[in-house]
Amino acid sequence: MYNYLDFEKPVQDLEGKILELKKLAENGEAVDVGDEISRLEKRSRDALREAYKALTPWQKVQVARHPDRPHCVDYIKGLLSDFTPLAGDRNFGEDQAIVGGFARFR
Repeated sequence: MYNYLDFEKPVQDLEGKILELKKLAENGEAVDVGDEISRLEKRSRDALREAYKALTPWQKVQVARHPDRPHCVDYIKGLLSDFTPLAGDRNFGEDQAIVGGFARFR
Protein backbone atom coordinates (compact mmCIF):
# COMPACT_ATOMS: atom_id res chain seq x y z
CA MET A 1 0.00 0.00 0.00
CA TYR A 2 1.33 3.39 -0.98
CA ASN A 3 1.60 6.08 1.71
CA TYR A 4 -0.10 9.17 0.30
CA LEU A 5 0.81 12.65 1.47
CA ASP A 6 -1.90 15.17 2.34
CA PHE A 7 -1.61 17.08 -0.95
CA GLU A 8 -1.96 13.79 -2.89
CA LYS A 9 -5.55 13.25 -1.64
CA PRO A 10 -7.16 13.66 -5.12
CA VAL A 11 -4.78 11.03 -6.50
CA GLN A 12 -5.59 8.69 -3.61
CA ASP A 13 -9.32 9.04 -4.31
CA LEU A 14 -8.85 8.28 -8.01
CA GLU A 15 -6.63 5.27 -7.25
CA GLY A 16 -9.31 3.97 -4.88
CA LYS A 17 -11.94 4.23 -7.63
CA ILE A 18 -9.63 2.45 -10.06
CA LEU A 19 -9.13 -0.43 -7.60
CA GLU A 20 -12.90 -0.71 -7.06
CA LEU A 21 -13.52 -0.91 -10.81
CA LYS A 22 -10.78 -3.52 -11.25
CA LYS A 23 -12.34 -5.65 -8.50
CA LEU A 24 -15.74 -5.36 -10.19
CA ALA A 25 -14.21 -6.41 -13.50
CA GLU A 26 -12.50 -9.41 -11.88
CA ASN A 27 -15.75 -10.56 -10.28
CA GLY A 28 -17.59 -10.25 -13.58
CA GLU A 29 -20.09 -7.78 -12.13
CA ALA A 30 -19.25 -5.02 -14.59
CA VAL A 31 -19.81 -5.32 -18.31
CA ASP A 32 -16.88 -3.33 -19.72
CA VAL A 33 -15.01 -0.97 -17.43
CA GLY A 34 -11.74 -0.94 -19.37
CA ASP A 35 -12.42 2.46 -20.91
CA GLU A 36 -13.41 3.94 -17.55
CA ILE A 37 -10.29 2.51 -15.89
CA SER A 38 -8.08 3.97 -18.63
CA ARG A 39 -9.77 7.36 -18.27
CA LEU A 40 -9.34 7.33 -14.47
CA GLU A 41 -5.69 6.27 -14.75
CA LYS A 42 -5.03 9.22 -17.08
CA ARG A 43 -6.81 11.56 -14.66
CA SER A 44 -4.73 10.13 -11.81
CA ARG A 45 -1.46 10.74 -13.68
CA ASP A 46 -2.56 14.28 -14.54
CA ALA A 47 -3.62 15.00 -10.94
CA LEU A 48 -0.27 13.75 -9.64
CA ARG A 49 1.59 15.89 -12.18
CA GLU A 50 -0.45 18.95 -11.15
CA ALA A 51 0.08 18.27 -7.44
CA TYR A 52 3.86 18.17 -7.87
CA LYS A 53 3.98 21.14 -10.23
CA ALA A 54 3.70 23.82 -7.52
CA LEU A 55 4.82 22.38 -4.19
CA THR A 56 5.20 24.60 -1.14
CA PRO A 57 8.47 24.41 0.79
CA TRP A 58 6.82 22.23 3.46
CA GLN A 59 5.44 19.85 0.84
CA LYS A 60 8.95 19.50 -0.60
CA VAL A 61 10.18 18.54 2.87
CA GLN A 62 7.37 15.97 3.13
CA VAL A 63 8.39 14.44 -0.21
CA ALA A 64 12.05 14.33 0.88
CA ARG A 65 11.08 12.56 4.12
CA HIS A 66 8.53 10.22 2.54
CA PRO A 67 8.60 6.79 4.23
CA ASP A 68 8.56 4.98 0.86
CA ARG A 69 11.75 6.67 -0.37
CA PRO A 70 14.88 4.51 -0.41
CA HIS A 71 17.25 4.85 2.54
CA CYS A 72 21.03 4.52 2.61
CA VAL A 73 20.77 0.92 3.81
CA ASP A 74 18.72 0.07 0.70
CA TYR A 75 21.56 1.29 -1.53
CA ILE A 76 24.11 -0.59 0.57
CA LYS A 77 22.16 -3.84 0.15
CA GLY A 78 21.87 -3.29 -3.60
CA LEU A 79 25.41 -2.16 -4.39
CA LEU A 80 27.66 -3.78 -1.80
CA SER A 81 28.35 -7.21 -0.36
CA ASP A 82 29.98 -8.28 2.89
CA PHE A 83 29.01 -5.00 4.56
CA THR A 84 30.41 -4.54 8.07
CA PRO A 85 29.02 -1.43 9.76
CA LEU A 86 31.28 0.70 11.94
CA ALA A 87 29.92 1.77 15.32
CA GLY A 88 30.19 5.15 17.00
CA ASP A 89 32.80 6.32 19.47
CA ARG A 90 31.04 4.55 22.38
CA ASN A 91 31.12 7.83 24.26
CA PHE A 92 27.69 9.19 23.42
CA GLY A 93 25.46 7.20 21.09
CA GLU A 94 24.71 6.12 17.57
CA ASP A 95 23.55 8.62 14.96
CA GLN A 96 20.82 6.82 13.00
CA ALA A 97 21.22 9.24 10.07
CA ILE A 98 24.79 8.17 9.31
CA VAL A 99 25.82 4.73 8.07
CA GLY A 100 29.42 3.80 7.43
CA GLY A 101 31.49 0.69 7.21
CA PHE A 102 33.56 -1.66 5.10
CA ALA A 103 32.20 -3.62 2.14
CA ARG A 104 32.96 -5.08 -1.25
CA PHE A 105 31.57 -3.33 -4.30
CA ARG A 106 29.67 -5.76 -6.52
